[in-house]
Amino acid sequence: MRSMDLIGLAVRISPAFSMLLAGALRHNRTESIHRDGGVRSTIVQALRQQFIEFALQAGVLRFGEFRTKAGRLSPYFFNAGLFNRGALLGRLARFYAQTLLAARAEGRVQFDMLFGPAYKGITLAAGTAMALADLGTDVPFAYNRKERRTMARAA
Repeated sequence: MRSMDLIGLAVRISPAFSMLLAGALRHNRTESIHRDGGVRSTIVQALRQQFIEFALQAGVLRFGEFRTKAGRLSPYFFNAGLFNRGALLGRLARFYAQTLLAARAEGRVQFDMLFGPAYKGITLAAGTAMALADLGTDVPFAYNRKERRTMARAA
């Protein structure tokens, strides 16, 4: 497959982009029309394409034959752990922020806080909150712990 064909495939079926939306924007992987019959925003479509290209350039998204933990074969592998440098994380967070703002402008999502599940999600929520603030939307973020808290608490 040519690179552009692979990018097109990833744009259509990418759970990586679903991850980018952090659960706030659940989309049907094959649907390009809103439930109300309107066509998806060209802003969101452009962000999708740019995100896939970014993930490919960063080596985070790879195509080939991969076996998932569940034992299924997948034509791609998305390793979010490779967003491990400030510039990469900053750009990823900006994609999250821009996508959330575009979806909010379209009336597809409302939010007043971000949640980052432990562990990788904490960094993503914090980075996205910073990117949103840079774009004029200052929201708090929260996260959970996987371990029981063992340190002292305020009386």
